[in-house]
Amino acid sequence: VRLTNCDASRLLENEYNFRAAGCRVIGHGAFSTVRLAVRFSDGQKVAVKSLSKFDALRARRLRRGGTSSSSAYSRHMDEWEIMRLLKDNPYVLALFDVFETDEEIHLVTEYCEGGELFDAIKRKGAKRSSFRRGRYSEAQAARITNQIL
Repeated sequence: VRLTNCDASRLLENEYNFRAAGCRVIGHGAFSTVRLAVRFSDGQKVAVKSLSKFDALRARRLRRGGTSSSSAYSRHMDEWEIMRLLKDNPYVLALFDVFETDEEIHLVTEYCEGGELFDAIKRKGAKRSSFRRGRYSEAQAARITNQIL
């Protein structure tokens, strides 16, 4: 079953190096794994999010309410479709490419070295200083929220 409209003849391993120095797993989600890779063509670091097609199909079925009738649900969009629509937005992670195998969908995105916002908030909350008690100031929170929106 094909879930994307990517070119099935292209192989992820032919265009991205997962064995370069520093390449490793950089994150896990409920249905995905994110790895750091290097693009062969120009040496640019990228993040590759690998999603299980089984989980993607199950999520689709759940959004449809368990029925196969397209009229039974409003049009949904998968993550890669949304990212393609927002590709020119400077505040959204850039999607460079999509690859699909029999078992997985791979989203090649820009690599952001700072890590996840959630992790930064957790780290900030874990710091204990007598002045700010490990919290963001109102100005810092406003700046971060503005960047997200």
